[in-house]
Amino acid sequence: MTAHDDAFAACKFVKSTCGVQSINRLDDVETSETRHVRQMMFTHFNKFATGEGVSKLSPLPGTPPSDQMTQVAAWAKSLMTFPVGTCDAMACLALVYLAEKKTSFPVSQMSLVDADHVFVVVGTGIARNGPWSQWDTANAAICDPWADYVGPCTRTGVQTWMEKLGQICEAPFAPAATMSTMFEIASRADWKYKLIP
Repeated sequence: MTAHDDAFAACKFVKSTCGVQSINRLDDVETSETRHVRQMMFTHFNKFATGEGVSKLSPLPGTPPSDQMTQVAAWAKSLMTFPVGTCDAMACLALVYLAEKKTSFPVSQMSLVDADHVFVVVGTGIARNGPWSQWDTANAAICDPWADYVGPCTRTGVQTWMEKLGQICEAPFAPAATMSTMFEIASRADWKYKLIP
């Protein structure tokens, strides 16, 4: 399987888990009732992700996980429990799915600098902390369940993704030319949890 295939499977898993219910996508159609339900679920999600959920996580035997890994696992578990979240939570669940179920590595949780958006990149051949305008490889893929986008890290793929984000993110959407790697898993052996059945 390719990085694109793995990214597609991860995005599909996240969407089926949370029903693409974001708390902050401008194009989500919602009534006052669904808005209330989403907000209530998101309140529970936040409490679970920062407290109760962390205490319920059991790492695999061996080297203890880092605090950052534990937080990624807690956010993913929270999204599986309360199926509504932000791009951060959806990216955490996509990263966990890729780390536990797929074969393409590295898997990186990344953010757009100056745009408050988090997503996942899987595969090789790009400078993750370099200018995204220079990405041009089909050996890596963008996995952005919040935006419902999966595509190659080619110039055309990145441009298509940026255009989609421009339509659904709060204005003004003006990301910096670089991205920031928040968390990365280099291989399955680096992941210290088992969350996905």
